[in-house]
Amino acid sequence: MITAHTDVFGSLLRPSELLRAREELAAGRITPVAFKEIEDRAVDGAVRLQEDAGIEVVTDGEMRRLSFQSQMTEAVQGFGSWDLDAFLWGDGDPMMSGMQPPGFMVRLLE
Repeated sequence: MITAHTDVFGSLLRPSELLRAREELAAGRITPVAFKEIEDRAVDGAVRLQEDAGIEVVTDGEMRRLSFQSQMTEAVQGFGSWDLDAFLWGDGDPMMSGMQPPGFMVRLLE
C-alpha cells in the first residue's frame, strides 16, 4: 500500500453563494456586514472540507481573496481600476484570446 501525504495550498473553488454575494456587494445590494457573514460561512465550509478529508494543516481556501494576485493591486498604487477579469489565465485570459488586456496589465507589460 502506498501512503501519500497531501496538503492544500492556494485557492479552493469558491461556493456560488460567495460569488453571488461578491457581485451583490459590488453592486451595493448587500452591506459589508452581510457579505462578511457569507464569507465567514464559506471559510467555515473550506475548513470543514479539509478536516473531513483528514488534512492536518488546513487553510481558509483563500475565500477572502478575489484572486491570489489581487492583494498586490490593492496594496500598490498606480494600477487603476480592475476586476476579476484582470487575473484570468488560460482560455479566460484576454491576452491569450487576442482581446485588449485591462489597462494596468498593459502598463505592466510595457
